Amino acid sequence: MRRLAIATFGLLLAVPAQAGGVGVLMTGGMHSERVWFHSDHAIPEGGGDAVLIDSPKDYERYENTQTLPNVGGGIELILGDRDDRFLGAFRIYALQDGPQSEPSSEVLKDEYIVSNIRDTPRTTGLGTVGLTWGFLDLGDSMRLGVSTHIGSGFLTTDHLEYFALDAGPTYTWRASRNVMLVGDITWQMRHHKIASHSINAFVTARYMFD
Repeated sequence: MRRLAIATFGLLLAVPAQAGGVGVLMTGGMHSERVWFHSDHAIPEGGGDAVLIDSPKDYERYENTQTLPNVGGGIELILGDRDDRFLGAFRIYALQDGPQSEPSSEVLKDEYIVSNIRDTPRTTGLGTVGLTWGFLDLGDSMRLGVSTHIGSGFLTTDHLEYFALDAGPTYTWRASRNVMLVGDITWQMRHHKIASHSINAFVTARYMFD
């Protein structure tokens, strides 16, 4: 996936300045993360008092799914003319995930829980390639469409790189001949061993060369 991002970046740079554009983007949203934790007490199946487990290797494993905020920003390179209904895009941006919360359980007391959560923000570098189809014009300066992007979180500090895929509606407003403001609302799937999901909003200011 990293090679795909680098190859696409090189291809877009090779496109003459008369076709394409550049943009600055900001994004924010919410995503899900699984948080694993253990219990140092065993809960009898038939009820009764919890029993202390002597060895950590015998601790029972549990999980929570948490909804956490994320925010980021970066740049976008556009392939196509400003009037084209289909536009290619390469995005590279930093995305910061909020810290995880202490896990909880309906069957465990808080003092039984043993966890090692990520209690600080996590920043990832993402690269994606995508396509936007503007299928409905609303006057001379507005357009509705859909977009989809595929790529990866290829730059991490914890070596948990992931595959990324997003899709959703997009709105474009032409502020002037060369300047466009674009808003996307996307569902995004991240996959590293297991899949997690997010809803994000993107706002991009684009300058088109043609």
